[in-house]
Formats: sequence, C-alpha cells, structure tokens
Amino acid sequence: DTKIIAKLYRESTKQHCTNKLKKSSMTRKKSSNAWLSKREDDPAEKPVMDHETAMRTMRGNIVAILNKITPQNFKELSIQIMQMNIDNMEKLDLAVEIIFEKAVLEPAFGQTYANLCKIMDCIKLADEQNPKVSPFRKTLLNRCQKEFFFKVMRTRYSDENKIQIKIDELKAREGLTAIQQQGLMEELLFQRTKLKQRKLGNINFIGELFNLTMISSNIIVFHVCSRQ
Repeated sequence: DTKIIAKLYRESTKQHCTNKLKKSSMTRKKSSNAWLSKREDDPAEKPVMDHETAMRTMRGNIVAILNKITPQNFKELSIQIMQMNIDNMEKLDLAVEIIFEKAVLEPAFGQTYANLCKIMDCIKLADEQNPKVSPFRKTLLNRCQKEFFFKVMRTRYSDENKIQIKIDELKAREGLTAIQQQGLMEELLFQRTKLKQRKLGNINFIGELFNLTMISSNIIVFHVCSRQ
C-alpha cells in the first residue's frame, strides 16, 4: 500500500536524521584536539562532488535500484529512492525520465513503476511555485504527453513512418543480392517492432497511472480519441 510505504519513508528519514545527529555528537566527544575537531566539522575540508558528477552518480543509483526492484522488495527499494534527496527540478526531471523509460520499455513491470510514481508524488521542492500542484505529477504528465505527441501525433514525421519509407525504398532498390536485401529488411523490421512496443508500453503505463488516480480520465479519453 502506497500510504504505508510513504509513512515508512517519513519514519526512516526521521530515524536517519536522529542517527546522524548522534553520530556527529559522538565524533565531537572522541576528539580531544579542538583544532582537529574544527577541521572535521569544516565543510571546506571535505571533498565536494562537482555538479556533473553528482548528477551522473544519482542517475547510476536510480538505475541500479530500478534494475533490482520487484513487487517483493518494492517497499525497501522505494524508500531508498525517496531518500536520494530529490530536492530540485533538475533532479526531479532526471528521476522522472529514468522511471518513464524503464516503464515504457518494461511493460511487464508497469504496475510496479506506477506504484513507485504514486509514492514519489509526495516529493516537495524548495523552489515550488504552486504548492497545491505536485511537481512530480506535473513533470510525469508532461513526459507522457511529450512521448505521445512526438511519437504518435506527428505521424508524417514519426520514426515509425520514416522506417516504413525506408522499407518501401528497399523493396524497390536494385543491385542487391537476396541475402543483402534480407539482412537490411530484417534490421528495419526489428526497429519498427521496437517502436511499436514502445508505443504500447506508453499506453500500458498511462493505464496503470490512471488506475492509481495519478492521471485523470480526460487524459485517457484524449489519448483514445487521438488514435482514432
């Protein structure tokens, strides 16, 4: 249950902060040298990770967790995600992008990723302009719509349409042996299959989000009508 996991996250965060304070207090007591203690507490003396490295590390950590997540270990790993200090839009965009890509490419785990999104819906940002609107939900919805508009609505210029044009050109192409033509055709058909699977993965993920009331019925109706 997402409410139970959200409660566990808050409790674990509180416990984490308490343990951190206790550890800091014990470190000061152990130090008999005032100058050394000051150096240990001085942030300037600690190695600071540059922005690019920090973002790359966060990406790697999120991907590593999602690669292991299953319905069985969902509670534990979802709490780990929530403890990754996602406190600004750049980090939020990164997290949404990774989760969305995983959900679209792995439709069998669509429900698991949708449940994770339900929990992350409680994320708050320091620079929120409208506290009444969930920044995570807004970012996730924008990503779903972006995928739909650029991959489905713009049919003339879609990747799938471009592949179909290449297939037609290959059929009319001369000067190739049967083996060469077969190899090129198989590659194009493979690319087309992947694009169709991605489209279906997006639709499946949107359906799972709807089941959790993460998106409204209006969005579902719009997607269905646009595909007519």
